Amino acid sequence: MDFEYTPEQDTFRKEFRGWLAANLPADLRVDDPVDDRVASTREMFERRVAWQKAMHKAGWVGIAWPGEYGGRNASIIERVIWDEEYSAAHAPVLPGMGLNLVGPTIIH
Repeated sequence: MDFEYTPEQDTFRKEFRGWLAANLPADLRVDDPVDDRVASTREMFERRVAWQKAMHKAGWVGIAWPGEYGGRNASIIERVIWDEEYSAAHAPVLPGMGLNLVGPTIIH
């Protein structure tokens, strides 16, 4: 088995890493995403909602969803790359209920 990333997957990684570096506000970075799943203030909640909207507008939310539903038709490897880069950037955890459970259920 070949466990190396393809050139296309490396390009995907660089694109997302670059987008995060350019767009993730420093004050939204978290040291432990598990402990910071719930915003501590209304202001932080609103900033996280704005962050998720910015990610959606740029096409970085729901990447594994079909294109006709706003996704990128991302492969499982691209999803792994997305998770690796998102975690490495110390980005706040996105709400998973709609993205990972409700949305895919409605789509199918």
